[in-house]
Amino acid sequence: MVSDQNKHNIFEKFFRDDSGKKFSKEGTGMGLWIANKILEAHDCKLEYHKNPREVGPIGLNIFEFELPIVRTN
Repeated sequence: MVSDQNKHNIFEKFFRDDSGKKFSKEGTGMGLWIANKILEAHDCKLEYHKNPREVGPIGLNIFEFELPIVRTN
């Protein structure tokens, strides 16, 4: 689970929350940054939420986004 103080930083390039570093030594903090940049290019926003029922150090992280419908004739 991402700490509350870091939840706004998770889309920054090379950022990894301390809980993520403890859980896995792998990773560079690029995955969410790349995903966010792709969605921004499509005028979308990537949002992060915690499952409110999770209370331990490992829990369900929820990411939501909407893609616009593009109609072509």
